[in-house]
Amino acid sequence: MSRKIRRQYAQGECYPLYLPINEWAPFIIFGLQTGSELLKDNNTYGNFSSPAFKKAFAFLIDFYHQGLAPTGLTQVTNIYKAFSQGYIAMYISGPWNVPEFKKWMKGDLADQWMTAVLPSPDGETPGYSIAGGSSLVMNRYSKHKKEAWKFIEYLSTVSSQLTLFKLQSDLPAVKDAWNDTLLLKDPYMKAFYNQFRYVKSLPKIPEWEQIAFSKVQQYVEYAARGKMTVDEALKKLDEDVNKILEKRRWLLKQKVHGKD
Repeated sequence: MSRKIRRQYAQGECYPLYLPINEWAPFIIFGLQTGSELLKDNNTYGNFSSPAFKKAFAFLIDFYHQGLAPTGLTQVTNIYKAFSQGYIAMYISGPWNVPEFKKWMKGDLADQWMTAVLPSPDGETPGYSIAGGSSLVMNRYSKHKKEAWKFIEYLSTVSSQLTLFKLQSDLPAVKDAWNDTLLLKDPYMKAFYNQFRYVKSLPKIPEWEQIAFSKVQQYVEYAARGKMTVDEALKKLDEDVNKILEKRRWLLKQKVHGKD
């Protein structure tokens, strides 16, 4: 599809897919779609060199090498303007961006764009995405558990969920909220609702943020710019991730041996 889009704009510069080299999410999402275990051995070692993740990583890196996605961050300084002008045709993002695209895609462009679920490797079913958002937690040592629980209950009501959606396009985590006309009548939200049935969780460890934001992004850029091959980038990524997880391995080892 990207090649067909490219051929249509043969006389002008355009990129079918906007895949920022400083965004890790698409690479992790496509890795999950190919069945990759991002980390292994109880989340103590990197597993990015695995055949499953390599397949997804190499697939996306090829968009840069074929000129189907820009490698320069300055090539797209305003996503919405670039989209409205046809400089980019597709972008993997979230519901928080829908209001902005609505602002730019007006007049004759109002019916020229739409949201869609992510594709899958087999092309038959929607592809998996990641379960985003934040968790509500209560400290086990809290002296105000009753009040904290009431607050969590309040935030989980349909009315509160809809208010948050109106304020900042945070999608409701409560299913009943999706029956409200505010969401039912918004054609751009349908894809996100359907995507909810196809999500996977990220590794639940505190080191994940450093791994994703620092290391995954770093080696995406190296591979995209041709400074490293796919194999070299993933090998170095695993080595760096293993260093980040060294303390975790040590702590788990102490726990096994009954040490504090």
